[in-house]
Amino acid sequence: MLSDRNLSDLFAEKFTGFATVAVNQPVDRAYQYGIPSGLKPAPEPGSIVRVPFSGRQTTGCVVEIADSPKGGFDPRKIKPLGRVITPEYRISPNLLQLAGWISEYYMAPPGETLSALSFLGFNEIGEKTEALINLAEHVDANLNTLRFTAKQRQLVDWFLTNQNRAVLVDVAV
Repeated sequence: MLSDRNLSDLFAEKFTGFATVAVNQPVDRAYQYGIPSGLKPAPEPGSIVRVPFSGRQTTGCVVEIADSPKGGFDPRKIKPLGRVITPEYRISPNLLQLAGWISEYYMAPPGETLSALSFLGFNEIGEKTEALINLAEHVDANLNTLRFTAKQRQLVDWFLTNQNRAVLVDVAV
């Protein structure tokens, strides 16, 4: 039979560490999540992350990283952290400390306090790009000799009625 210590080791193996995350929800505490092995980029204190919470995905801020679960928390109940959504941006240690004080003094939810203090909120940021799409040259001249499926023909017709170009904006890289 496995002891509690062996059971803890068994479940901890799938995580390289544990993150305490203040979720952007009206709750009065932060929650622990396991950091999956191979998660890139690795979360750090102040990282904005996506995590499972109450049956859905939400955002939060990592307030602490530890090697083992805090407070004797059962590792079988720890869910994996989803991903870091702002690898280039982290909330500074001073703002983390200020948010903790505000949350405690005013009895405000820690995640909502951090979101309000962050100049980005808990929004996903990243590079955006514009893609310009054109039909190949001479498609309209050879339209009757080319074979298209119904959907392909519908797309070609759309391009021809829109000056042979389409611009896709805000395509994530």
